[in-house]
Amino acid sequence: MFQNLRTRRFLAAEIDSLKLTEYTPLGLPNFSPKNALFRFNSGFLSARIGEWLFTVALNWAVFVQSESPLLLGVINACRLLPNLFLSVPAGALADRMDSRTLNIWNNAINAVLTALVGIVLFLGLPFWVCALLVTLRALATAAEGPWRNAYLCQAFEGNQLKVAVAQNASIMNLGRIIGPVLGGTMLATVGSLATFVAAALVTVVFSVALKGMPSADRAVAQVRSTGRRATLKETLAHYPELKKLLGLAVPVMFFGFPFTAMLPLLTEEMLGLGSQEFGILLAISAAGALVASSRLGLKPDISTWSNTRRYALLFGLCLLGLCFVVEFYSAAVVLFAVGYYGQAYRSCSRMLYQEIVPRDQAGRLLGLALMDRGIIPVGGLLIGAVAETVAPGAGVALMGAGCFFSVMLFYPAALWRKPTGIVGLTGLVATVVFALAGCHGTSPTAAQPVGPTLNVEHAWGVTEVPQKPRKIVVLDLPFLDAMTALKQPVVGFAGTNDKTIPAYLIEEMPEGGRPVFVGERKQPNLEVILSLQPDLIIASPERHRMIREPLEAMAPTIALTDDSLAEVREMTRTFARITQREEELESVESALSESLQMARRQIEAPPGVLVVGAFEDEFSTWTRESFIGSLFTEVGASYLFTGPPSASESQTEVAKITVEGLAELDPDMLFVYGDASRWQANPIYQSLSAYRQNTILSIDRDLWSRARGPLAAQKILHGYAEFLNNQVATTGSL
Repeated sequence: MFQNLRTRRFLAAEIDSLKLTEYTPLGLPNFSPKNALFRFNSGFLSARIGEWLFTVALNWAVFVQSESPLLLGVINACRLLPNLFLSVPAGALADRMDSRTLNIWNNAINAVLTALVGIVLFLGLPFWVCALLVTLRALATAAEGPWRNAYLCQAFEGNQLKVAVAQNASIMNLGRIIGPVLGGTMLATVGSLATFVAAALVTVVFSVALKGMPSADRAVAQVRSTGRRATLKETLAHYPELKKLLGLAVPVMFFGFPFTAMLPLLTEEMLGLGSQEFGILLAISAAGALVASSRLGLKPDISTWSNTRRYALLFGLCLLGLCFVVEFYSAAVVLFAVGYYGQAYRSCSRMLYQEIVPRDQAGRLLGLALMDRGIIPVGGLLIGAVAETVAPGAGVALMGAGCFFSVMLFYPAALWRKPTGIVGLTGLVATVVFALAGCHGTSPTAAQPVGPTLNVEHAWGVTEVPQKPRKIVVLDLPFLDAMTALKQPVVGFAGTNDKTIPAYLIEEMPEGGRPVFVGERKQPNLEVILSLQPDLIIASPERHRMIREPLEAMAPTIALTDDSLAEVREMTRTFARITQREEELESVESALSESLQMARRQIEAPPGVLVVGAFEDEFSTWTRESFIGSLFTEVGASYLFTGPPSASESQTEVAKITVEGLAELDPDMLFVYGDASRWQANPIYQSLSAYRQNTILSIDRDLWSRARGPLAAQKILHGYAEFLNNQVATTGSL
């Protein structure tokens, strides 16, 4: 079945002339700039970093926007499912065309579609648009594996091929270390759109590197001229080892390898961590994989069927270990082991497979092997559905148990009839059952208050909370505002990325020290909250619903809304009742009522007002039902935007609006946060009545947009009244 000796010698001579046979004994790239393999690996490393930037940004953006493990599984199905259908045709094409040229065009198309996906998510377009673009991108990337591996197979034989495959795996895992860390950091600092654009740019580097690589078209032509090739059925019948490797890949890829797609779920919902920790955990699993692939490069002879099967079994057990992680460090240890044994299995399988395949069918057979990537999203859909309908832990347990038990089927039955096999099997089954029981999704026992209590009705139900709690953690700025107004100290608060208390609140803070920052309000750090040992936690019903269970396990937790002035006043009364600060409440309500009356008396004819955020290509505005909209309505102003919130912002009473939409509303007074200077030269913006009458006021975003408390209301009303007075004094009217 192999090509004749003359062809083999021709290929060896061709490859030697291309200088692709140099390799290092450690399975790491040769760092000589003159070495063609080094140039190939350098470009490939850039492409892998780009792929992981894309994967991290995609998984995180989809999960944060949808908060659905099932949709996370769907988007990864779109990303990987085409591998099931296109790997074999792509591999057959690599047997007949120059794989270098194919890879150049593949990476260019990949880069363009990567940027488009980022734009769609940034604009908040419907989910199906993102899914369609991800699928189109997957049609291009499905061919990347067969074409790249066909190029390697045309270049190497024997142990040299094994080492080249190990080098390639090392590069892939190095990209898995750099890409997720960089992606998580970029998500936390510059946002998802910049992360997608960076992914597109570094992907193009591989195409540039391939342009300087020698073509393998002459070698392909020689292989093509060797006569009739055997069919896939004939080849698999002649090489039964290939069938065993392909069979083992099905359950391992189905149950085990969706762990990467499910990692956002583990990071945010089970551990309560943010995007940066998500990227670091991905990198830690990649570090384990890098160690495994480097070890196999050092000892390529250990890539045997026995070791391949053993590594797959250990991979399943390590996945079960994820059921027991409780914080970042335990997750890091287990994910390192998951990465190590997952890559050890994958590299062993690939090295053994590529050693066996006949070279005249390398592309087609490698395409068949790489179809296993398309099995990952199918398993991801099942695991995502279980995680969403049962519990996140149940999905994690299904990954580990499914992988472990399915791999056991590939061991001879006689092994398990031996006494040592029975004992080992019993212990392993007990471990699996224990993991399944622990991860079944039962809610953790809610923390019980100590001392006198009262029942508080809130958005999540009725909770028994302690009277006069001593250690309160608030997970949004409106709660901090209300507690500060009541002179009630808190031990921790969640805010914005700048990690500081809003300036208008600092001088109002009660005695007892400033509270500890516990993380961004969308992603509070559960470890920091736990370290404060709170006896009451105040949460937002929508923003924090994904971490409700761990919050309630730490301390009695209530969830309150602050979307309107009426809700803020009721929230403040609830806080006063819990903390027994009724006297302070009277002062707060009296001061707020006085501010409202003062603002009402300023003018006779109510102006049309609007509060907007100015951004690069559009504005955002608060709706009339929002806190700021209801505050202006309360004092007699006409708040102009009456539409619903935007689809992507439906839980925050914010809507997106274009400059044309702003002109249609044409407010008499415009209050703007963000950077409005970029709009100054826009003729439509200049046509606004507020612009022509000089009634545009630049405002503090923390105060006018994020705070939404009684102190913020008073500050806003005083600023509004002062602005009106200044306009009257300057122009004699509004």
